[in-house]
Amino acid sequence: VPPASAFNNPKGNSPSIDFAQASPSIVARTNAVVATRGYRSTNGGQTWTAFGSAPQAATTNGAGRIAISSDGATMLWMPYRSGAYYSTDNGATWLQSSGAPNDGSNSFTPVADRSNPSKFYIYNQAVGKVYRSVDGGVSFALAAQGLPTWGGVMRAVAGSAYEGNLWIPTSSGLYRSTDSGISFAQVAGVQKAVAVGFGMAAAGQTHPAVYVIGTVAGVDGFYRSDNVGATWVRINDASHQFSGAGIVIGDPRVYGRAYVGTNGRGILYGEPTA
Repeated sequence: VPPASAFNNPKGNSPSIDFAQASPSIVARTNAVVATRGYRSTNGGQTWTAFGSAPQAATTNGAGRIAISSDGATMLWMPYRSGAYYSTDNGATWLQSSGAPNDGSNSFTPVADRSNPSKFYIYNQAVGKVYRSVDGGVSFALAAQGLPTWGGVMRAVAGSAYEGNLWIPTSSGLYRSTDSGISFAQVAGVQKAVAVGFGMAAAGQTHPAVYVIGTVAGVDGFYRSDNVGATWVRINDASHQFSGAGIVIGDPRVYGRAYVGTNGRGILYGEPTA
């Protein structure tokens, strides 16, 4: 856990943060206040170094969101109302990606593949399309279309066996891809999903446990699946709805422990009682 002194140094809200899956001490974050609009850490957030530069869009439009490749060598940045920019020199310089969505009105969240450092993904929720890069963010091409619109943040599954496994929560259900975003299939039983995340696999399972904030079998709640979405177990009750929860993630080391980000109540966590 980073020391308390690092929490407000650098100062300012952080719209986005990501870590390198294969080198988790490398972390990148955007910043809504400072001129450089972004920072990088190589010690898990204990100290931060400001990017040497920033795309003009990050200064004029807002910091936006960032992703970092699994090996920590490449960062992909999408300032608000802007296209994508990549850096391979720790943020000293940024080059604009070709082919990335840029409709001037939406705020995109770039996603790094958790295994292949050359792959990045972008879900354009306004039109239901997914774009993919296989060259480290240099260029993007349309991978899938016809997906539901107005979904949540797309997530990639960690683990070398799950390269290209993506999940998208949407207002019309939960969708999964196993081919790096080329095709998606709807996960049965989930009518609506606000957020999706992953945690340590259950005993006897290899795929990480899947956590969802959404509606399953007509009931709103927080859910966990130990079998890749085949069945779901509700992990909250009517007395613990935490209005405004929009982020969920499982603990990678403790099976069943889940963290929920709320709108105004901080970060909560829970785990099975038995």
